[in-house]
Order: sequence, then C-alpha cells, then structure tokens
Amino acid sequence: MRTDDALSILLEAGAEKHKMDRLGRTPLHLAAWAGNIRQIAVLLGLSKDLQNRLEAGDTIAAEDEVRTLSHNVRELVNLECDFGAGNSQLPSYWMDNTTDHNCRGVEKSLPVLQLGWTALHAACARAHYRCARLLLAAGADACARDRVGRTPLDITGSAYYSNYNINCHDFTELVTILINANCNNFSSQKRQMPESPLHIAVELGCLEAASVLVVARVPVDWLNRAGQTALHLCVEKKLLELLQNLASHGVDVKNKEEQTILHKAILEEWEQGVSIAIENGADITARDNKNETPIHLAAMKGNVEILNDIINAATQNDIVDSTNNEGETALVKAVANGHPKCVKRLLEEGADITKTLRNQMNLFHIAAEKGYLEVLTILLDHDYAISRRIINDLTANDKKGYGPIHFAVQNNHLECVRILLARNADIGLETTDEHKGCTPLHLAARFNRVEIAKLIIDNNRDAVYHKNDVGFTPLHTASRFGNRYMIKLLLKKGADLASRTHKSTTAINMIMNNLFKPTEFMEDVFDSYISTNNLSLEDANCKVTVDYSILKPVRHDENMKVILALLQTGHKYDQRRLFIHPLIESFLHIKWMDTPILILFLFLTSIYYSFLILFTLYIMVVFLTNDKGHTSPRPYFCSTVLSIGTVLLVLQVRTI
Repeated sequence: MRTDDALSILLEAGAEKHKMDRLGRTPLHLAAWAGNIRQIAVLLGLSKDLQNRLEAGDTIAAEDEVRTLSHNVRELVNLECDFGAGNSQLPSYWMDNTTDHNCRGVEKSLPVLQLGWTALHAACARAHYRCARLLLAAGADACARDRVGRTPLDITGSAYYSNYNINCHDFTELVTILINANCNNFSSQKRQMPESPLHIAVELGCLEAASVLVVARVPVDWLNRAGQTALHLCVEKKLLELLQNLASHGVDVKNKEEQTILHKAILEEWEQGVSIAIENGADITARDNKNETPIHLAAMKGNVEILNDIINAATQNDIVDSTNNEGETALVKAVANGHPKCVKRLLEEGADITKTLRNQMNLFHIAAEKGYLEVLTILLDHDYAISRRIINDLTANDKKGYGPIHFAVQNNHLECVRILLARNADIGLETTDEHKGCTPLHLAARFNRVEIAKLIIDNNRDAVYHKNDVGFTPLHTASRFGNRYMIKLLLKKGADLASRTHKSTTAINMIMNNLFKPTEFMEDVFDSYISTNNLSLEDANCKVTVDYSILKPVRHDENMKVILALLQTGHKYDQRRLFIHPLIESFLHIKWMDTPILILFLFLTSIYYSFLILFTLYIMVVFLTNDKGHTSPRPYFCSTVLSIGTVLLVLQVRTI
C-alpha cells in the first residue's frame, strides 16, 4: 500500500499480479481497499499518462480509455478472495537475507477480506468512489456476489463498523452508480446481511444517499446487528430531516423488541420524532413484545407533553386503561416511576384509580413503597370516597400482605406515613405475611425507623402495647433485631420490659440474648432515667429526678413484675449487677420503706416466725408421740399450722 514506485518496479521485475496470499488476497484487492487509485491503474496495466490523469482526479474522462482495455484485465478485476487458494510457501530463492527485513509485521496491517469479495467489493466497503468507478470501467461485475450473497452495493460503506472514516459524498455517489446496475440487491432471499446501505446512510447522516436508497426500494424494515431498523436509528440519533424523509416509507416498522418508531421516539423523549411519527399515521395502539403501547412508555418516561400528544391522537376511548403483559396501565407506569404531572393528566382523562396488579398491589401501595409523596397526595386527593375505601387494602401474601402504610414505614418514607395517617390510614393495620399481625410500629421497630416510630406513637400511644400473632410487642421486635435506639424510644414511650410472647419470652430476656454487651446497654438505659437540673451534686440547690416508669409501666399494677423478669434472665451477662444500679436500688428501697408496706413486711415476718415455731413444734410432737406410742396431736393443732402457711403464701403473692 505504498505510494512510491515500488509496485511498478516489482511488476517490471516479473512479479505476478494475479498471485494470491494465503488469505486469498491479490494486490488489486489491497490497492482497492486502501483507495490507492494509482496502484490500481498500475495493476491494470494502464499507461503512465493515464495513471497520472487518474491520480489527478480525471476519473470520468479516463473511463472511456479504460473500457477499451477492459477485455485484457476483466479476469483480474473479478478475481474473488478465496482463503487457502494462494500458495503460502515462498520460493526458496526468495530466502535471501532474513536479518535485513522482517515482512511478518506487515501482515498485521493488512485487512482480512471476506470470502468471495472482488476488488470492487473491497473498494465499496471503504466507499472509495473513484476507485470503484475505475474498476467498473475495467470490467468489474457490479452484481458479483460473495459467499453469503452480497453484492458490492450491499456492503458499501460497511467499513464504518470497523471504525474507518467514510466520506458521505463519496458514499452517496457510489450508492447511486451501483443502484443503476440493477442487480436485484434487496431480495428477501439474501437476508443474511446484518446491515443494509440504508443503515449506513443514516449512521453517516447522508440524507441524499438515504433518499436514493428508499427510492430504489431498499427495505426499511431490515434490522442491523443491534436489532434496529434504519428508521429507529434516525430516532436514536435524532436526525430530523432523515426521519421526515423515511417515515412515509414505513412508519410502523418494528425493531427486535417489536417497537415502532413511535415507541422509540417516546423512549428517547424526542418530541419532534413523536410528532413526525403521528403525522405520518403511526399506530397509537401498536404493542411491543411486552404488550406495551406508546401511552405506557409516555407515562413511564414522564414527559407530559408527549403524553398529551398520544392522548390527543388516540381514536379509541379505552387506550388509557389498556394493559401490558404485567397487567399495568399507563397510570400504573406513571405512579411507579414517580411522574405527578402524568398521573394528574391520566386521572383527568378518566384512568382507573382502583386498578390492582396480580399480587393485589394498588396505586397507593406503589406510591407509598417508592416514597413518591406528591404522587401519593394526588391519588389521595382525587376521590375521597375511593381513597377511604382502599387506603387500608392489603396486598397478597407473596407481597407480605402489606397495606400502603406498611410499605411507607419499611422503606423509611416519613412524609408518606404522615400523610397516610392524616388521611385516616389504620395505625393498627396488621400484615398477613409469615409474621402475621404486625402493625406499622412493629415494622418501624424491625427496620429501626426511629422518626417514623415517634410519629406513630404520637398519633396513638397505645401502639407500643399491640401484640402480633406470635405475641411480639414492638419492643420484642426491636430487641429481636438489636435496634438499640428503637428500644430506648419504645421504653421512653411506656413499653413493658416484662411483657411476654406466646412462648412466655419477656422483652428484657430478648434484649439480654440479642444485643452485644446487653448489661452495659441496660445500665445506660437506666442512667437515662436519672437526671439533674445541671447543678453539681454537692450544690444544695441540685435536684435529682428519678423516673421509675421503666420499672412500673402504666399497663400493669404489679410492682415487681419488671424486677422479677430481670431476675429470670439469669446471670450469663453479669446482669445481677443491674440490681445495684441507683434506679433499681432506690426503687426497692422506696418500695419497702413505705409505711404500709413496712408494716406488712413486719407482719409477714412475724407470721413466718410463728409458722416456723409452730411447724417445728408440730414435727417434734409428732416424732415424740410416734416414738413413745402416745396419742397423736389434736386435729385443731394441725389445721392451725396449715392455715397460717396458706395465709402467708396468699399475702406474699398479693404483696408482689
């Protein structure tokens, strides 16, 4: 592919111009690929004068002279590339001095041509217009087909896909002369070609070439390697003039996803492309391989102007509520993708707000799950009666049996929870999944949604006491998942450490068995229930406030219930030291130093002593009488001992 006289020198020295290498390439193939018109002229045996004129650009004027010589070179210009046809063994007398040159590196720079290509194919692939004209004048067959049936026109400009630059003007001129050869290029029998010249014309933005090709009836529905037609490429590249020119030749052609150019223009959010498609009669109800219509895609992309164009062009009233393979309407698409303007427009058009999907998900579920506050507000405000009716609907069990508020809580959408509660969502709504009966606060406790938990409790303080179907309160749930901040919040709001599940597991037990360093955690919790007025403890004006609510929750009147629950957790984590914490120690001190309780305690102590003395006497009397054969003690003595014991047990239980 050199530009000097090396080729002429080799030919004069007897080099064979018909010789093929092991990949079936002749020198003419390589010269045509490189676009070196002088080398082509040399290989064709043209005179020096003709070579100079061709190199200077006088191709057309020189063609007549070339045609007169074509009978001598017709065989050469129509030689086909044939792998293995060439002799790869070099003559032994060529093996002169291998240290002075290494030709193997040159091979890597040479193109690998396709089986059956002539020199004209090679020139057309690079769109070397002048070289192609010279080869045609020399007798090249414009209708020659390679091994997969492609003519030079079929592959014109195809080197573009190998990152070669293609000149738009030369491409257009070359396409024009090859079409005039009338080779029946575009028959359906040879649909093996991945790209058509029309695809390449669009890739290059060559309007004139595209016009020539569509007039020549190049099929506009052919797909390239990416599965797109030339019209879809126009939309993808936003080539307005080209699309205007091509749309009338097949506005409803489909790509591999069975999308029309209207689908494609909507996905590209190209309003001009949408307008062109509609003006040329695009089918508004056309469906792709997911059964989606243009209105589905417009709602999904969220461009309300495009959505308006689709709605205004529709001739069928039911297009708004048409469904895809998933049962989704355009309104579902708009809600799921968070497009409030499109949601409002579709509702104005009469879209069904009560639409549910296969798993019983409705629009409120979707908006709450995604956290689209504005969309959720629009849905809630659209029709109060409908909103009130379906705001607490539950999904199917495969979607956890959730209501909208459950989705909002789990996904931490605080403002969505707020507006749902304001619009009468049930704060105690229970799920129906494998953990049945969970309220929104249970989910907040599980996923550590502290701010949402505060909001729920502020709306209903009793929410902290609600148990699910396995007896878990929100405190049990927070403890099970080790959510420390949530545990502290729930305790501050009145949660009961001694509350038991259906398997009799207390919340304090779960804390001890699920948290890292639980004793230290509980010490920190107890510390938070003792506060001062920020003065030094040595200051006479210092006030210490001790809050015992954690030890005696509002919901029960058993003074020692929490203390006993703590005792029952054992001492695996050294939790016994919690009993010397000032909070518990002072609680026990106050409890027992209270005058009525103290009197009761002294009374019980005396009863204990009396029982102990009487029981000891009873044992001794029975032993002595049996040992000496005397009469057993009288029955009233036995009944007295048993009565005192019974009274003691009852008083003990009541005191606790």
